[in-house]
Amino acid sequence: MAGGTELAVHYLLVAIGLTFFSLFAYGFAKNSQDVMALFKALALRVPPTIGNPLAYARVTLVVPLYTTLSLRTMKRFWINYGFKIVFMIGFSAYTWNVWSESLSDDPFTIIGVSTSATPQQVRKACRSGSRDLHPDKNPGREEEIRPLFEKHTRACKVLNDAKLREKYVKWGTLPRSDKDTGGAEGGDASFTGSSLLSVGGGGFVVSTSFFFLVFVGLPSIIAYYCVDFLYDDEAQLAKIVADCTSLNSDMNNLYTYGHFNSMFLDIAELYLLVAQAEFAEAKNIATTLNPRGAKSLDSLLNHHMARFSMWKDGNSIKKEEQANYDAKCAKVDAAIKASGESIANIAKRAKGSGKMK
Repeated sequence: MAGGTELAVHYLLVAIGLTFFSLFAYGFAKNSQDVMALFKALALRVPPTIGNPLAYARVTLVVPLYTTLSLRTMKRFWINYGFKIVFMIGFSAYTWNVWSESLSDDPFTIIGVSTSATPQQVRKACRSGSRDLHPDKNPGREEEIRPLFEKHTRACKVLNDAKLREKYVKWGTLPRSDKDTGGAEGGDASFTGSSLLSVGGGGFVVSTSFFFLVFVGLPSIIAYYCVDFLYDDEAQLAKIVADCTSLNSDMNNLYTYGHFNSMFLDIAELYLLVAQAEFAEAKNIATTLNPRGAKSLDSLLNHHMARFSMWKDGNSIKKEEQANYDAKCAKVDAAIKASGESIANIAKRAKGSGKMK
């Protein structure tokens, strides 16, 4: 094989990777309706947004002003979708490279016979190919034809040797050099890290995906799912209090921005949705640690969901309905403020009721 790699090892990696690829593809297919609805919404709203200068102004204002929410948004995208998409793209390119490599060095393909060809058929095809590809038979094209002739010769030596042919059919392994086909001591090529990226000619997509997943994706996923194990109940609840207080404040501030018309993308809307999702996850964790104290988070989240719905309707309110709308918003804002003041009591109630370790 080119580069001295073990094609059998690449086949094994493809088989393992296909398991994860299928799992991720199933996850996307399972939520296909939501995914299609998202793509449809983006297709309809992106073009008008590009021509809306207010959209650019809001992005330049909201992104740096709400740094924590910006990081939370990127984190959720990469953990839930980004790393999976990068893996699927990189794995597809790697699988194609392995397939190309297998075809380019497959002795049956090179000689032009099937895997069930008899030794007589192999010898006949080898003689015919050797005549056609011999440099002396191609004057003026010697340098061009010589590599093909040498590859054809190696393929013939493999298929004319019963042991080498059987080994290739079973394991996909080829001799490392010409002398190995002649029976000299030697072994199959060893698999190295570089061969993983260079198989089939390598490529920018495979290399970039591999290094990105190894040095960014894997550490991020480990940190995301394992960081909570570093905290005891008291520290974890204190973290939830801090996170929910920050999210509550950010959501209240974002309500002061007028909602764009539904035909435009609004980064404030995206950040509010992310804040709600982050708040819901924190609430679920708090419920397992302090069910009674977490009820205040449940109430606060419900108030925010109601306020978000009212915020989205803000740009469609008629002038004669404005006063009534403002009164309803003020009422919900008051409920949010009252519920928000009880966030800090989550840890206190847990400590007082003996929930803490």
